[in-house]
Amino acid sequence: MKKKKLMNNKLPGIHILTETIQQNHMTSQMNKLFRFFLLLAIFSSTLYSCTNTTNSVIKNFDPLSNLSESDTVALPMDLDNAIVDGIIIPSSNQTSDGNFSFSFKVDKTDGSKQYYYKIYYQNSSYKFPEIKNGNLHPYCHENFYGSWEDVSTGFKAVNGKSITDKFRIVGNPRDEHLYYGGDMSKQVFSKERIEGLKNAMRTTPDWFKSIQEKAAKENRDIEQQLFLDALWMIKDESRKGDFNHRWKRNPRVGNYEFMLIVADEAALANIPDYIKNIGQTDENSAFINPFYYFRNGEGSTMEGVSVTTSDRVLKVSATIDPAKGLYINPAQQRDENIDTQYLSDACNSTEHLYEHAHFEQYSHAIDRGYTMRNVPLVRDVINEPYTQDDFFSAMEKYDSTELIVGHSFNSQTPCETAFIQDSLLTLINPGNVEGQELRKQNVGAKTRIGFTYGKFRGKIKFPRQLNNDNVWNGLTNAFWLIYQDEAEWNNRRPAERDGYIPKGEDGEESLAKKQKNYFYSEIDIEIVKTSPTWDNEEFLKDDDRESDNVMFCCTNWDLANQDPQKFFKGVDDISYKDKTFELHRWTDHYKAVTSKYPIKNDKLYDPEYFYYEIEWKPTEIIWRAGPTPDNMELCGYMNDEYTSIPNNQMLCIITQEFHYAEWWPFQPFSQNGVPFPKNDIKGKVYEIVVE
Repeated sequence: MKKKKLMNNKLPGIHILTETIQQNHMTSQMNKLFRFFLLLAIFSSTLYSCTNTTNSVIKNFDPLSNLSESDTVALPMDLDNAIVDGIIIPSSNQTSDGNFSFSFKVDKTDGSKQYYYKIYYQNSSYKFPEIKNGNLHPYCHENFYGSWEDVSTGFKAVNGKSITDKFRIVGNPRDEHLYYGGDMSKQVFSKERIEGLKNAMRTTPDWFKSIQEKAAKENRDIEQQLFLDALWMIKDESRKGDFNHRWKRNPRVGNYEFMLIVADEAALANIPDYIKNIGQTDENSAFINPFYYFRNGEGSTMEGVSVTTSDRVLKVSATIDPAKGLYINPAQQRDENIDTQYLSDACNSTEHLYEHAHFEQYSHAIDRGYTMRNVPLVRDVINEPYTQDDFFSAMEKYDSTELIVGHSFNSQTPCETAFIQDSLLTLINPGNVEGQELRKQNVGAKTRIGFTYGKFRGKIKFPRQLNNDNVWNGLTNAFWLIYQDEAEWNNRRPAERDGYIPKGEDGEESLAKKQKNYFYSEIDIEIVKTSPTWDNEEFLKDDDRESDNVMFCCTNWDLANQDPQKFFKGVDDISYKDKTFELHRWTDHYKAVTSKYPIKNDKLYDPEYFYYEIEWKPTEIIWRAGPTPDNMELCGYMNDEYTSIPNNQMLCIITQEFHYAEWWPFQPFSQNGVPFPKNDIKGKVYEIVVE
């Protein structure tokens, strides 16, 4: 009992002393003395709330002295200026001066020595351990860590015994020029800016001549080409310059730990410059994580160095709020003469929404390699009687000349199908009118603030997919993550073996086009009516077709990177939390791994809303869904032994789209047989929380 109690008090050195006392049968007086020191140690541990190295001169380190005294301090991210300035923790709205205050005391046992100090922070929720197999972990430099905002500020002199200072957590904490670029305030696609650039092109003869030639080659009119070139120039300017784009490496959500270093003058001279200034690299051009250096590396045994890690933890989260607005990005519209009748203060391309809106309208890439040959019917499959007999009869009724041949569509009218109403994001797949052009129109919205890792949980009311006869309405509801930018700053970790297959490359020949560095990343939840397995032999039985299950499909796009030690093709099982999931990859050049999990249609869509969650960690991805954040069902799991986990910055997308049946083989209901929707199909997004 005594051994367990002492270990729980985290005093292993005293526990060893206890065993020595017992083994050597020391006197009762020594036992009394031991108990006195034990109580003193417990008291000191509670008082100072930190973990000290042997002979530490640091006392009473408090990294968050201007916040509550609780062991865990919860602080939501202030995202008001995150689009332009990146996330800053804390903001000026959260503390009096927009900083954390920290304090500590130095026990100067040798009054003749001069001491120096430096504080470091690190995200501890989403990190690689500093050590792997007894050595420096090869990826621990990827962890989100920092110190003073000005990286050139090294160790500061200790003046007096009680020190108070301040710091804050910012993006790009190592001040890497990889994340620099142009003036973000000039990336606004305002009408005035676009017109100014167009006029400059018109009045420069050689420039205007090149515009005319390009327009003729692309079969565009001159005004459209001028507009597109103006958009390109604004975007290109944003990539060039000496502005620190801290938003390109935003602080991570989750817990932060704090480490204080105090060194005497002799020791300070031995600490490398790349630890004093975390923006510098070592002789191998590598960043070295200071938490490794002082916990496990040379700094952990350096004489004259005291290391203290606080027991206090900062816990940060982010809420992506539709009430902040839906930005319409002119660069995505690519049309100067758009219909503006649905624009509003909450849905527009204004400078205010450019700077503050958390969402923007999303347009799907239309795959022209697949063509729908749709039955010419307009029905409300969900709310009106439409049986399986009706569905399959219609499939047989029409010949090829009567089918409607084409593709799905995106809205060409901003804010018509995606807009803010009652502080919620509303998504609509528009209904059709018989006798007019019939369309299956996709709809979606994308967040505008990037994160690396996190637990992304969407509070969403997706539309129902099956009716009372379990006929599918053709929709795929999706909650997914996508790379933020295709520029070099947002590349994934370099492949160690043969590389990544570019997203647009397919077939066996794509293996020869692998790239060591690549930007594309995607993690999906797609809910669709399809086979519960990857083998169709049993699926097409009537009892499977009539099931009220939809498939909760979990996908990681790893671009066929074969670095994982258990890289596979076909089907492989993976177990997690007493559940086993079938992972599937079609071929060794197929760029994604997917699992499928059956879930009841009514379970997802009867409630007012449901929660959909992707927990993206450095070495694993976990998918969940549930009625409340505290009651989530495990629906999928993968780890880095089977698939390459992305490490770049990503955005979140919510979509309701008409997928082609070919994308989900063995569907019981072909998209071609699903009637065009008669009435609007509505979904709502309440919020997305990242924690």
